[in-house]
Amino acid sequence: MSDTPSSRTPRQIADSYLDSLVAHNPGIAAGLGLNLDDDRQPDLSPAGFETEAELARQTLAELDAATGGTDPADPGEAACARLLRERLTAQLACHDAGDHFHALSNIACPVHEARSSP
Repeated sequence: MSDTPSSRTPRQIADSYLDSLVAHNPGIAAGLGLNLDDDRQPDLSPAGFETEAELARQTLAELDAATGGTDPADPGEAACARLLRERLTAQLACHDAGDHFHALSNIACPVHEARSSP
């Protein structure tokens, strides 16, 4: 099996998305217990948010190419495809509406996440 986007399974696409996301956002990586020696701070600039949105767009396009818009026959892969598509679509809807700029909270916001990174 070649590793072209159309031959990859939804789970492989999801794993690749996670790898790219944690490479971009060290706060998410630290929260997942990954790359704990990375001392960078998350990019909270508009460009940083756009990079994450573009990653979500690319992943959705890759998922659509791999599945042809239909659920895979394997139930686990079908569930992974549905969940990945739902989460990324919701994330992009919030991004496109500008809601990512309103992520303010006394308990959890991007600034607090950066402050609490190991």
